Amino acid sequence: MKISYNFKDSNLLKQALTHPSHKSCNKNPSYERLEFLGDKILGAIIAKYIYIKFQHSPEGHLSLMHSNLVSSEAINKVANKVSIGEFIIMDKGEENSGGRKNANNIENVMEALIGAVFLDGGYQESEKFVLDLWEGTFSRDDMMHKNPKSLLQEIVQKSGKSIPTYEVTKKSGPSHESIFEVCVTAQDIGSAHADGNSIKEAECNAALKLIEKLNLK
Repeated sequence: MKISYNFKDSNLLKQALTHPSHKSCNKNPSYERLEFLGDKILGAIIAKYIYIKFQHSPEGHLSLMHSNLVSSEAINKVANKVSIGEFIIMDKGEENSGGRKNANNIENVMEALIGAVFLDGGYQESEKFVLDLWEGTFSRDDMMHKNPKSLLQEIVQKSGKSIPTYEVTKKSGPSHESIFEVCVTAQDIGSAHADGNSIKEAECNAALKLIEKLNLK
């Protein structure tokens, strides 16, 4: 695994690479707590990066770019560049069941590594570590490619919640120029209203508004 950071505390690196299956056998810390920390650090680093890089982009575009860059798909893309799966410490059962190629494992370890770098070297080192991996990997089109509805569903399901629901709450204007208002609701997360010239457009706008709310938390 070739990464642009040398750990002072090798135990942090080992913990970041340790799958919970190995913890249960050896009572060593797994990546779970570091994953939690790394997820938050990654979000902050990417938010700062796109805020500075895309100075003329509106908030909605920044929210969509941010959500795409910290999505499971993006994290796996970056992690696979440095072959993280090959270095995960796991028990034989997990390995035999395809654990080294499991997208969830790879994402968790990538986030844990970010958390470990933060604890070992501070924010500046973790920022450098993330940007070395993320910069040049994604074009602006990559950052904007995912439909807000699909992206919101991924975010919500990652939290273990039910898929978002959409409801048309208002229709106004003549039939050939109707304006639709839609409310999207995500279980235990919140809701958002938006309008559009079609139900589909209104749903996408509502999903984007809810993503913006989530990114501000």
